Amino acid sequence: MTGEQGNDRANVTGTSRLEAFSDGVMAVIMTIMAFELRAPGGSSFSSLTHRLPALLVYILSFTFIGIYWNNHHHLLRVTPRMSSAVMWANLYLLFWLSLIPVATEWVATQYGHPWPAATYGIVRGTVVMHDGKVVSSPGYGKFTPGTAAAGSISTPAT
Repeated sequence: MTGEQGNDRANVTGTSRLEAFSDGVMAVIMTIMAFELRAPGGSSFSSLTHRLPALLVYILSFTFIGIYWNNHHHLLRVTPRMSSAVMWANLYLLFWLSLIPVATEWVATQYGHPWPAATYGIVRGTVVMHDGKVVSSPGYGKFTPGTAAAGSISTPAT
């Protein structure tokens, strides 16, 4: 095995470990949100309507984290190498994602008030803003703004 092949193996391993760690964190986040769900107080559909705001914000948050999990998976598949900056940016992203269950529960229980909704928006906005920093970190490839909606990145030519 040449030195270059050994380096490639180390990079793949580093990417796999980061992906596994991130998958675990996102799974825990989704599990915490699921544990916060409560059954309706009665057996009729009218009792379900009282829990509907909480269910809707849960669905929104679960979908949001699911999209990040999916994008993260695809992003790491095309990542040629890892760097310290990528690992720290990823950790920062996971930190903000970990606040989603707190914001979700606050909105679910206080859905008629502006501060929980504003806090939820700030947390989600911060995740979106810092996801761009993860993508543009050295070692992740080059983010192409023209295809930002599709979440595409182009890997550097080797």
